[in-house]
Order: sequence, then structure tokens, then C-alpha cells
Amino acid sequence: MERYRKAFFEIEKALKNDSYGVIILIGLRKTGKTTILKQLAELHQGYYLDFKSSKDPENDYLDIYDRAENLILLDEIGYLPGFDTYFSNLERDIKSVGKKIVITSSSYGTLKQLASENLGGGRSHTTELYPLSFEEYLYFSGVINNYGEDCEPGDQDLQNYYRLKNVPAGMDFIIDKEYLDGVFTDTEVARANALCAVRDVFLESRHYSSVLDIIAYTLNYPISIKRFYGMRVGSQEFGGNIKGLPISKSLISLANNIVNKITNGMFEGIGIPDLAHIIAYLYHTGFLFIDILRNENNIQSIDQVKHDLFLVKDINDLAKVLNQYTFSVISPLLYTRLMIDLEDIADKLCTGSVYGQLYELTVKSEAVCQNGYDRMHRSYKYRLEDIEVDLWQNNLFFEATVGDKTSKDYSVDKVIKDYQVIRVLTGKSEKFEFNNIFYKIEYPKALFMLSNKTIYKLQAAKVLDK
Repeated sequence: MERYRKAFFEIEKALKNDSYGVIILIGLRKTGKTTILKQLAELHQGYYLDFKSSKDPENDYLDIYDRAENLILLDEIGYLPGFDTYFSNLERDIKSVGKKIVITSSSYGTLKQLASENLGGGRSHTTELYPLSFEEYLYFSGVINNYGEDCEPGDQDLQNYYRLKNVPAGMDFIIDKEYLDGVFTDTEVARANALCAVRDVFLESRHYSSVLDIIAYTLNYPISIKRFYGMRVGSQEFGGNIKGLPISKSLISLANNIVNKITNGMFEGIGIPDLAHIIAYLYHTGFLFIDILRNENNIQSIDQVKHDLFLVKDINDLAKVLNQYTFSVISPLLYTRLMIDLEDIADKLCTGSVYGQLYELTVKSEAVCQNGYDRMHRSYKYRLEDIEVDLWQNNLFFEATVGDKTSKDYSVDKVIKDYQVIRVLTGKSEKFEFNNIFYKIEYPKALFMLSNKTIYKLQAAKVLDK
């Protein structure tokens, strides 16, 4: 049975809307964009064209208007010379011949600019394809047969999700030098082929080797200066008692392997402004999101975050930015796919504090993905003085506890007391229960309910002051 990503159905829905002649499918490299285009072509008798493998991309593009197919699927549009000038009139031109078109590229920034400028203003519909959500993983691994189907996922299902076990061929991926080389190549080609002004964030070649380091250092922790000084490989990920893991078992070793060596605790040839620029690049290109603080009184602004990063000159500047903003990788799979041999360290990954941190990241990542295409990815947490709740989305307060809080005060019962909200406290071994104030739900079930949105159907409760 053919299986489809959720984004596939979103595109199908957009294709049925007469308002849209152009659909933009945006997403990180190797998340499955090409597969979706080919599935659409097969199911709807469309025409698929990959400019990256085309011998004559300009003529191949001009020919689409004379083809018999009514659905055109264009892949790797950054490899079409002058693509941005062609696409300035794409919506008008494609509608004039009674066709619909879906475009995508491995150059994330290219598609963002097209979606906001050439094809912005309601002239297109943008769908973003994220790495697999937990519900999608359960669907593709055969635990459920349809989206929306209920199940009782266990701890092993969650651990298998982090490993991407039992998914179809081609859905497993590794974030390594080869992966990033492809990202950079696609971006540079698109930049060279654009004829108009390019408003993207680019890296110099000397920055490339340090990108992995930044990703590896963002497991739901604020990136801080101490992450770049005097820390043994593996200590942050597996606890302070780890003095350094064998190179085949270390999350950071892959990045260090590429850099070859560290000089005085800093990456070779990379200074403080470079680190800030790399963070800005990863945020701009969809690899990172920002955890936004909010409460009844205000919400933290991130309008200036890239500007602040670009102004970084020294370590004090960078420390100020990193103290103000919390960056995390867009999906836990980006973090876990940094493994050289995931099975070797699975026990460490899925137990102890790393397991809790990974779960908290997964909760926030699900929320980010559910927001759909958003040029600047963000999640929202509640914070007021010493009270903090991990996720505040719509009327849901979700606390993804890292440790056992049975003997501690719960934060979810102390916020927003003047109206009804859904309060959820999660733990490793909680039984599903509701005490008329908040729910206790086990990690896998709570994440599944968040992933398929059934958690928003829970009964809301109001906390009454005694």
C-alpha cells in the first residue's frame, strides 16, 4: 500500500483550490520533497521534471506550457538559469494554459524568497515538509494504518522513532559532511542562477565544517559560550561523568572529524562573528527554531534576532544574544541523525537526562511543525518569575518533564487561573489520569496525542483558588 506524508494531502487540498495555480513545497534537503512530487505525478497523471538532471533546463521549462498534462511538478528549480525572472509571472502564465504547478528546491532560502516576493501576495500556496513527525513515523513503520487512527504507543516506539527504525528505504538519512555539501552546492547553484537581487543568508566555504558543530550543540539547550570552550567530547550529551567517548560513539566526533582539530577550544579558523553568522544561517534556512517566552503580560520579540547575530563582534556580543534567545534544532531527527552508529549509543540516547531533553525537544518540534509554513520557526513556552511550562499553544499548557516530578510542585496548575485551559503533565511512567486540574500522561501517548492533535480535544479545567 502506497503511503503518503501529511504534506502530500495538504498539497492535494491546495490543488483543488482554484485560487492557487502555483504550489511551493519547501523543506530541508532529503526530507522527501522529490518523493511527494513523483507520487503526485503518478496519482494525477502529471509531468515531473528535475532541472538538476536536465541537459537543457531552459527549453525543458518552456516546453511545459505545451504539454498535455495539466499538473506540472518541477524539482530543483534552482538549477534553472534565470528561474526568478521566469517565476515572476509564473502564476499568471500557468493559469493562462489551464494548468497547476508544484515547485521545489533543495535551496531552502531560494524558495523562501520566491514565496515572499516573486510568488508572494496570495499568488501561491506554500507547504513546508518537515522531518517525520511522531504520528507519521508510526504510520510509515506500520504501527498505525491511517492518520487519525488511535493507538497506545510504547517507550520502544518512541526510541525507534529517534533511530528511524522500520521506515521504508530512502526515508532514513544521516546529517554528515556529504549531506551538508549537497545543501551548500544546491544553494550556491541557485544563487548563481538568480538574476535578481538575492536576499538570503550565505556561508563562506570556511564556515561549512563548523555547521555540524552548531547543530550538535543544540539539543534543546541554549547555545552558550561554554559550549565552545574546554568541554570534553560527549560530556554535554551524556553527563558530566563522561570524560570523553570513543570517537565512533560520540555525537560531536563527526563534526570534530571534519574540522580535524580544535585550536585553543575554538574551531580552527572560526571566530566569534563566524559562529554568530552560522547560527543566523541555520535559523534562516530552517535548521533551527527559537523558543519564545510568553505569558499573560507579553511575548518575547524575535524580529531583530538575525540583525543581532550579524552585529556580533566579540564574545560579549555573542553571549548577550545567546542569553536572550534559545535556539534548538527543528526536529530531534536532525540531532539523532548526527550519529555515526546510532545503535551503539542507543542506550545512552534513550535513558537518563538525554532522553528527557530529547523528548522535550520533540514536543516543541511537533508544535513548530503544526504551525505549518512559517518563515521564522518558533515554539512558545510560558514563563513568569520561577514558573515555567514547556509549551503553550492555543489553549494547551504542556509540561514535558525531564525528570520525575512526583515530589515537586507542578507548574501546569499555577498558570492562567482566570480561564479554562488544558493542562498536561507528562512523565516516563505516568498512567493516563485527570484530577480535574491537570492530566498526567505517559511520554509516548502524550506525544502521539500532540502529533495527531487529539490532545486539544481533552476537557479543559479551571484552577480555582482555595
